[in-house]
Amino acid sequence: MRHIGSQYDGNFSAASSAGSRSGIFSGLWGVNNNVLIFLPAGDTTNPSGGCVWFNAQHTQVKCTVTTGPIQAQ
Repeated sequence: MRHIGSQYDGNFSAASSAGSRSGIFSGLWGVNNNVLIFLPAGDTTNPSGGCVWFNAQHTQVKCTVTTGPIQAQ
């Protein structure tokens, strides 16, 4: 794969709670790690293995890996 520089979409989501388990259900939880890949013009790919098309123009691919689990009590 050729390196053409880095781009970031700046989109993220976060959740937190204050106090004792407010809004958090007990059980096993995982953490999703998402990487958004911007394809250079004219390049093609076939997303697989946790990667899917992120936009209708097929110029961005999102790859997700889940880590964990962690135990919420």
